[in-house]
Amino acid sequence: MAKVSSTSSKPTEGDSMADDRCGIGSALEYCVEKDELLRIISGLPSLPDEARLERFAFITNNYQEQPHLLDPHMETMLRILMEYGCSPQSTESVRHQAFKYVYQLTKVRGRKYIVRLLSHEVADLEPALALLNAQNPRDHETWETRYVLLLWLTIISLVPFDMKLFDGGQSGASDSADSAAAGGGRQLPIMERILDVAKRYLSVTDTSRDAASLLIAKFISRPDVRPLHLASTVAWLHTSIVASSGRGVGHGYAGTSVAGALSTLSALFKHGRREDLLEYSESTYHSVTGSQLLNSSNTLLRKLAVKLVQRVGLILLPTRVCAWRYQRGSRSLLLNLGQDNGGGGGDGVEAAASSSAQAGQDEEDEFDVPEVIESILETIWTSLCDKDTVVRWSAAKGVGRIAARLPKSFGDEVVAFLLSLFSPTSTHAAWHGGCLALAELGRRGLLEPGRLAEVVPVVVSATAYDQLYGSCSIGSHVRDAACYVCWSFARAYEPKDIEQYVDEIARALVITTVFDREINCRRAASAAFQENVGRQGTFPNGIDIVTMADYFAVGNRQNAYLNLSVQIGKFEKYCVPLIEACVGSKLNHWDGSVRELASKALHNLTEIAPEYMATSVLPRVVDRCSHLSIRECHGGVLAVGQICYALSKLCKSHDSKTSLRDWVADDVMDKINDVISVMKASNLFKGVHSIETRMAASSFIENLSKAEFPVRDSTVLESWQWLIDDSLPFVDNTNAGVTDSALAALTPFTAHYYSQPDVTPDHRGAIVDGYCRELKSKLVFPRMGFSLALGALPPIMLQSKVTQILSSLVAATHIEAGVESQFAEARRDAVKALGRFCLTAGFHEDMDPTYHLPVSTTVGQVYDACLMSMQDYTTDSRGDIGAHVREASMLCLQDLTMSLAETHPAALTEPLMLALMTSLLQQISEKIDRTRSVAGGVIAKLLHSDSPVIPCIPEREALTAVLTETLCSELNWASASDAFPHTVQLLSVAPYRQSVLTGLIVSVGGMTESLVKHASGALVEFLEKFTASDENLAVICSDILSIFKKYQKVDRVTVPLLKALDVLLSSGCFEQLTSRKDAKFPTDLLALCKAETARSGDAKKLIDSVPVFCGLLPFPGLRLPCLRQLTILLGHKYPRVRAVTADYFVVALVSYADIVLPTGDEDAGGEDDPMTILSTTAWDDAALAEVREARNRICNVLEIPVPKALAPTAAKSGAQSAAAKTAAHKTKAGTYQDLVNSAGY
Repeated sequence: MAKVSSTSSKPTEGDSMADDRCGIGSALEYCVEKDELLRIISGLPSLPDEARLERFAFITNNYQEQPHLLDPHMETMLRILMEYGCSPQSTESVRHQAFKYVYQLTKVRGRKYIVRLLSHEVADLEPALALLNAQNPRDHETWETRYVLLLWLTIISLVPFDMKLFDGGQSGASDSADSAAAGGGRQLPIMERILDVAKRYLSVTDTSRDAASLLIAKFISRPDVRPLHLASTVAWLHTSIVASSGRGVGHGYAGTSVAGALSTLSALFKHGRREDLLEYSESTYHSVTGSQLLNSSNTLLRKLAVKLVQRVGLILLPTRVCAWRYQRGSRSLLLNLGQDNGGGGGDGVEAAASSSAQAGQDEEDEFDVPEVIESILETIWTSLCDKDTVVRWSAAKGVGRIAARLPKSFGDEVVAFLLSLFSPTSTHAAWHGGCLALAELGRRGLLEPGRLAEVVPVVVSATAYDQLYGSCSIGSHVRDAACYVCWSFARAYEPKDIEQYVDEIARALVITTVFDREINCRRAASAAFQENVGRQGTFPNGIDIVTMADYFAVGNRQNAYLNLSVQIGKFEKYCVPLIEACVGSKLNHWDGSVRELASKALHNLTEIAPEYMATSVLPRVVDRCSHLSIRECHGGVLAVGQICYALSKLCKSHDSKTSLRDWVADDVMDKINDVISVMKASNLFKGVHSIETRMAASSFIENLSKAEFPVRDSTVLESWQWLIDDSLPFVDNTNAGVTDSALAALTPFTAHYYSQPDVTPDHRGAIVDGYCRELKSKLVFPRMGFSLALGALPPIMLQSKVTQILSSLVAATHIEAGVESQFAEARRDAVKALGRFCLTAGFHEDMDPTYHLPVSTTVGQVYDACLMSMQDYTTDSRGDIGAHVREASMLCLQDLTMSLAETHPAALTEPLMLALMTSLLQQISEKIDRTRSVAGGVIAKLLHSDSPVIPCIPEREALTAVLTETLCSELNWASASDAFPHTVQLLSVAPYRQSVLTGLIVSVGGMTESLVKHASGALVEFLEKFTASDENLAVICSDILSIFKKYQKVDRVTVPLLKALDVLLSSGCFEQLTSRKDAKFPTDLLALCKAETARSGDAKKLIDSVPVFCGLLPFPGLRLPCLRQLTILLGHKYPRVRAVTADYFVVALVSYADIVLPTGDEDAGGEDDPMTILSTTAWDDAALAEVREARNRICNVLEIPVPKALAPTAAKSGAQSAAAKTAAHKTKAGTYQDLVNSAGY
C-alpha cells in the first residue's frame, strides 16, 4: 500500500487496522481501503446499485480532513470511472452512476485538484460536448453527471488550440451564420455550441450552475474566443440581470437565472484580463445597483452581488501592492520565540519598509482613483451591515482586497469609516461586519500601528458585546469576530508596535476564554491568545495560560468558570480583571445558569484577593440585592452568600482576621441582615420570577449559615425560617429546584442558629410539630416538601421528638385508600426522609428516645414500612408511578442495612433479611429497566460487602454462586437481554423461588416486545431443564398456583400471569402432566382461571384467558370444562372477545381434533361441521342472537351442554334497568371511545 509518510512502515499481517493506519495524534497515514475502493469501482458495470455508492461515499468521507492520502490512487480511480462514463457500451444507469462516483471524489479532494487529473486532450472536446448536450437540465436525479461534464469541459477548453480549426477555419460568428444558412442546417461553430450549452445551465438550481459559470468565464477569456464573444456575452449577462428586476428578484426562476449571471460575471472578473474587462466595469456596476439586487430578500443574490461589486472595483484599480502597507517581515515562530521582546533584528526590516514606503509614495503621486470607487466602497460598506453573515463576510473580504490597492489617504478613510460602525446605536450586524473588515485589514497589513490606539478599545469592547433581544441574546458572532481580529493582530505586527496594547488585549481574551457563555467564543479567544503568545511573545504569563486554557479545557463551561478562572487568577495581571468581569457583566447575565456560575467563581477567587472582595466587591453586590431588576437581584444575592462563605473559610487560617466582622464593614453587615426582609417587602418571592429569587435566597441562607454569619437579632432568623418553610412545598416537576435549595439551606441553618444557648427546646419542638402536621395535608406538595424537611433536620432538632418524627414518617409511607395515585410522590419522599432520619438519629441499645432510636422497637417498625413500600404498585395515567416508591425503599433499606451491620449486626435477624432479600429479588426480575438496575445495585452491595459484612442472609452461598462479584460489577441490569438469563437461575434457590417467579411472570406478560422476548426465552429455557425431574416440576406448579391464589383478582399480576401461562403451555413445559390422570395442577389451574374470569367485564383479561383454556385441553379430564369456558366466551357480549375465541377455537380443532371432536366425528363435514360454523360466522359483526345460535350448534356437535344465562334477581333486574337507562343516556351523548370500550375492543 502506498503511504504518504516516509517514516511509517508497511502494515504487517496480524496488525489491527486501527494500530496500522493511524499515526501521531490519531492522524491517518495511508489509505487502507484502497483495494476495496477499486473493487467497488471495478464492479460498477455489473451492479450499479446505491448500496455500493453509499459504501464508497462512507469510505472516502473518512478522508475529508486528510484528502491527500487518496492522491496515489486518485488517477487510477478517475481513469476507470471516466471510461465507464464516456464509453458508448455503458448503459445510461452505469454512466450516471460513474459520474456520481467522480462527484464524490470531487467533494472530498476538491474541484481544482480533480480537474487537473481529468483527460484534457483536443480529441476529448467533441465527446464531452456531445455527452453534455444529451443531458436533461431538469432531471434532478442526474445533476452529478452534468456537474462533472461541465468541469471536464472547463479544463478541456483551456488547452491551447485554435477553436476555429474545429469549424474548418471559419473566422467568426457571421461567417458561421452564413455558412449555416447556405448549408441548409449545418451545426453552429464549436464556440457558440460551448457557450450555448453553458448558458443553458446558468438557470438551474443545482451545483451545475457554478460549474457552468466557471466554464463561461474561462472559455471567453481565451485569446481566440475573447474578441468574438466577450462583448456579446457580457451584454447578455447584463440583460439577464436587468430583465429580472422588472419581474421581481427573489426566489424562483428569476432569482435562479440572476444568480447564474452574477456568478458568471464574478468568475469572469476574477479570471479575465484587466485590460479586456475595464470597459465593462462601470456598466456592470450600474447593472447590479440599478437592479436593486443588494436589497433582495434572497441571501444568495445579495452575496453574489456584493462579490461582483468588489471584483469590479478590483478591475478598476491597478494591480499593485500598496507601498504604505505595514510589513512585519519574518513570520517564523521560531524566530519570534527566540528573539527578545524588543524585536531584535528589526533595523533591517525598518530600513526596508522605509525604502519601500518612499518608493511607493512616488508611485502614488501618479495614481488617480476612479470616482466610481467611492460608490463601490459605499455599496460594500452597506453590505457590511447586512442581516446575513455570508453577505457580511463577503463584503469584509472585499474591503480588504480593495483597500490593498488604494493610496494611503484613501486607506485611512476606509479605516475611519469602519470605526464609525462601532457606535452604541449600531446594530449587531454592523459590529460583526466591522470586526470582520478590521480583521481582513489587519491580516493584510493595512492597519497602521498608529491606528491601534483607536482600534484596540473598539475590539476589546466587541469581545464583551452582548445584547438582549426578548428572551434570548445576540452577540456571540460579534465576540467570535472580535477574537478573529485579535488573532490577525498576532500575525500583522511586530511585538514592539503592539506592546503598549498587550495587557488590554490579553485581559480581554482571557476574560472571554474563561467567562464567555458560548463554547465557540471561548475556543476562539483561546486560539487568539495562543496565536499572540506564539507570534508576539510578549503576553504576560502567556505560556502558562496557553497550557491551562487549551481547546479541550475551555470546552466545558463549568470547568472554565470554576477551575480555569482560579488558575489564571493567581497571576496578578488577571485577578482583578476577572473579578470585575464577573461582577460587571456575568452576575447580571440574562442566563440564570451563568449568574450561578459567576457567583461560584467569585467564591473561588475570594481566596486569591480577599481584601479586594471584602472592601470593593461585596459592598457593590449587596446593593444589587434590592434592585428591581430580577437579574441584578438574583446575581447579587447569590454573590453575597458565596463571598461571605469564602471569607469565613479564610478566617480559620488568617492571623489577625478571625471573624467576618473583621473583613466586612458594619454597614455592609447590616445590609446583609436585611436582604431577605427587603426582598419579601418588594414581593420578589411572588410572581413569574419567584422560582429564581427563592432559589437564590435559599442559597444565600445556606452559605451564610455555613459561614456562621453573626445575625443582628431574632427577626432575621424568623425571616430566614419563613422563607425556608414557604419554599418547601414547591415540589413539582418544574419547580423541584426550589425545594432542593430550601432543604440544602435547612440543615446548616438549623444546625448553627438553633444550637445557640438562647434558643429553647420548645422553639425547636414547635418547628418539628409544624412539619409533622403538614404530613397529614390533603395536598401532595406539602407532604413531599415537609417529609424531606424532617429527613434533613440535624440532630439538635430531634431532641425529644424522635418518636413523633418516626411515627409521622412511617404513617406517611402507608397507602391511603382512595387516594393511592394522588400521594405516590409523597410516599416516595417519606421513604427517603425515613432513611435519612434514621441515619441522623442513629440506633442505640438504650431505651431513651430523647435523641436516638431504640434498636429493639424501631428496627422492625422501619423495615416493615420500607418492605411494605416495596409492594407499592400504584398506577395512573403516567404508568407505574409506584416504581419510584419501590426504588426509594430499596435505596433506603440498603443504607439502613449497611449502617446496622456496622453498629448493631444483631438487629439484622434471619427472618428480617429473608424478607428483605425476597423483596429485592422480586424487583430484580420485574419489567421496569430502571427498577431492575436499582435492585441489582442494592443486591450486589449487600451480597459482596466486605466492610461491613451483612449477616444472616439466607442461602448466601447459593446467591453468590449465581450473582458473583464479577458478574454484578459488569452486568447491565437495565438491559433485558443481559439480566434475565442470570435472573432465572435464581429459581433454583428455594427460599426466593416464588418471589423471583412472580417478577418473571410480570415481565413475561409485559407490553414491550423486547422485554417479553428476552424474559420468556430465558424462563422457558430454564424450565425445560429444571422441570426434567418430577420434584422440580411439582415445585414450579405449586408456586404458580400459590402466586395465582395470592394475587386473585389483582389484574397487575393475573393478566400477565395468563399471558405467561400461554407461553409455558405452548412451549411444552408441562407436557409431562398430559399423561398423568392424577395430576392436580391442570385442574386447579383451570379452577383459578375460571374464578379469575367469572363475571369479569375486562375484555383484555377475557381475551388473555382464551389461549390458556385452549392450552389445557390436552390434559386428562379437562376437555369438557375447557370447552364449556370456550363456548361461553364464544357467545360473549363483547364482539372482540368472540372473534378472538373463534380464532383460537379453530386452532384447537386443528391441533387437538382427536380430543375436541366426539369419538367417530373426526372426519365429519357439512353445514354442522364445527370448523365450517366457526369459519362462516361473523363473530364480531353479527347480532348476538345469531352468534349464540351458531355457538349452540357447535355445542350440539361437540356434545357439550349449551350455556344458559342465569336469571337475574329482582334487585339485580332493577339495577340492570337503571344501568340500561344510564347507558341509553350515554349513547346519545357518548364518545366514539365509549362505543369501542363497550364493544370490547
